[in-house]
Amino acid sequence: MVRSNVLIALVAMLSGSPALWSVEFPPPKHLPDPAGGEPSGIANPKFKTHPTDYYRSMVPLNLGKIKERCEEDSLGTAEAWERLLWLKTCHQGLLVATYDSINGDDGSTDEQKIEAIETEWFYVAGDRNKPKARPNYLTFGTATYENPLNWYAPKLRAATCSEFPTGYQVLGECTASCYEPDQKLLFAEGEVAIGEAVDKLQDQIITLTDDSTLDFMNLQSRKVKNFTRSATPTKHQILTITAQSGNQLKVTKNHPILSSEGLMIEASDLKVGDRLVQIDGQTDAILAISEKEYFGRVYNIQPEADSQAGQIVVAQGFLSGSSWYQNDGYEYVNRLILRRNVPPELFLQEKAP
Repeated sequence: MVRSNVLIALVAMLSGSPALWSVEFPPPKHLPDPAGGEPSGIANPKFKTHPTDYYRSMVPLNLGKIKERCEEDSLGTAEAWERLLWLKTCHQGLLVATYDSINGDDGSTDEQKIEAIETEWFYVAGDRNKPKARPNYLTFGTATYENPLNWYAPKLRAATCSEFPTGYQVLGECTASCYEPDQKLLFAEGEVAIGEAVDKLQDQIITLTDDSTLDFMNLQSRKVKNFTRSATPTKHQILTITAQSGNQLKVTKNHPILSSEGLMIEASDLKVGDRLVQIDGQTDAILAISEKEYFGRVYNIQPEADSQAGQIVVAQGFLSGSSWYQNDGYEYVNRLILRRNVPPELFLQEKAP
């Protein structure tokens, strides 16, 4: 069994005095809560828990199709876990309403729905022995994607239970994303700017086939699993990568891009002279890389695909990684994704006496 690192956290106990304890995150399957019991927020005599229906208006209907990038509410793995435990204690109905928004009310019990959310947000492909490098978590604000009170949900399970500020709702699940809104991706209908695609909820994206190699690339249409966008407009450091063909990519520094060697690398690791892979398999040398500050939202997309190749999309004519490589598939960054075919003469050599 693969075991995760042990994280040390300071937690304010009910007595008010901090105590040091270790948390194994995420907890292995069938083991109890890492604190050694059910999560519990600090008692607040004025606070009363609410039924699920109370929270339904706080959860957007398209929660499962659009995820959020949360620069102003950026949590590490342990902090995201603590926020989930606070919500389980103080606002369990909100988590149930969140599940229903994504999956519909499928008849599962509340406990089953919360366990399913926990598994989806913190573990890769439902495998509780394989924690995500970058888990998902809820972030909150107004319907106009603002945070006028500068309020953030607690990131400590023992925080006092309290109501959400008036007018606040779930903005979405936090995750990673990276394109400027005008960057064009190849959808089944043709090239569409990703900002426009999110508004229209385009449902078919063009990706590589599962069996594609660097020598033989094939394309197919796949269903869009979800889009990602910034929860609120904010500042980003954007790299503009200009290739010899004149095509440009405008992405954040951690955006995954396929190199001519078949490696999936982050944009910040590219340098002038490196070559990007075009839709036809030809390569295009990088002539210039510049950096600028951009204020606004950034976006990404994830297809429904089980293979690494199936998570490669076409952006501005280049092969680029989907948001899967920034989240569930983060372990595959800086690894070989596409290989070259083995030359036939090598097989002949093996058969020769």
